Amino acid sequence: MLRVRYVVLDVTDAEVCRRFRVEQFGLVEKARTEVDDFSIVQVGFADQPFASSVSRSR
Repeated sequence: MLRVRYVVLDVTDAEVCRRFRVEQFGLVEKARTEVDDFSIVQVGFADQPFASSVSRSR
C-alpha cells in the first residue's frame, strides 16, 4: 500500500494552480507562507491529513 502525506509542486503561477485545485477537485487552502522570494500555498482535502504545497519564486 502506498501512502502519500505531502507533495510539493514548483509552478510558475501558484495562485492559478491553487484556484484550479480548489475549484476542480474541492480542495481547501490549509496554509499559506511567504518566505523570502517564495510563496508556498498548502492545499488538501478538509477531512484528510494529506496536503500538497504549490510553491512559486516571486
